[in-house]
Amino acid sequence: MPVDHSSQTARVSQASAGGNNSAAGLKPPSPFGRSEGDAGLLSSDFTKKQSVSFSSTIQKRASSPVVQRKLVSAGFNKMAGGGREDTLVTSSLGNCIAIVAWDPVKQLAVLAHYDTQHSSMQDLAFEVGAFERFKEKLLNGLRQIGSTAGEDMIEFRIGLGLVWAAQSQARQLARSRLCASLLSAFGVLPAGNGATMTFAVENGTLTIAGGAAAEELDKAWDQHSGVAIDYNE
Repeated sequence: MPVDHSSQTARVSQASAGGNNSAAGLKPPSPFGRSEGDAGLLSSDFTKKQSVSFSSTIQKRASSPVVQRKLVSAGFNKMAGGGREDTLVTSSLGNCIAIVAWDPVKQLAVLAHYDTQHSSMQDLAFEVGAFERFKEKLLNGLRQIGSTAGEDMIEFRIGLGLVWAAQSQARQLARSRLCASLLSAFGVLPAGNGATMTFAVENGTLTIAGGAAAEELDKAWDQHSGVAIDYNE
């Protein structure tokens, strides 16, 4: 469902001058497989052809000076990956959460729009075991786009959707369980709540957008972009 961003003003952190995540200047996402290689979409089966094409594109970017960031969308229940020149974005986060795996050395990242209600039994969707299995998906995604870092060198960023900011007793209890599972699996706690989030691959900044910036990003965000997450794998 569309999310009203008018009352959303909080930002997790202020991006550096080189990492401004405002919508101005960001190019719209392009689908995986175009010749210019602007997209960084991850395949669930990571076929050899896709892997080679995407990896070579990202590695080339990493060795080149940054000219302008490209906006790469992770849609509903989708994952997207990118390199130094990319800003990853996801939006309309309600019950869903954003999870990022980042290789700071090669400046590669994978962002996932993770549905905490993908199981008919909600608790199973965010138990520790579910997140540990999903962590492997993220790490495999990074490897496919050129990361050679060990797991101990990968950093994670997490942001919760707006629903998780609710103050009801039931929601607070569920949030506590969710945060405990995330901490156990990824070693970090969520940075905050919001409907729209961006991740600057170059400097590792997760930003929760608010106000006009969130509205512009939401318009640019492609809810169908990325590759579907198979929660049953």
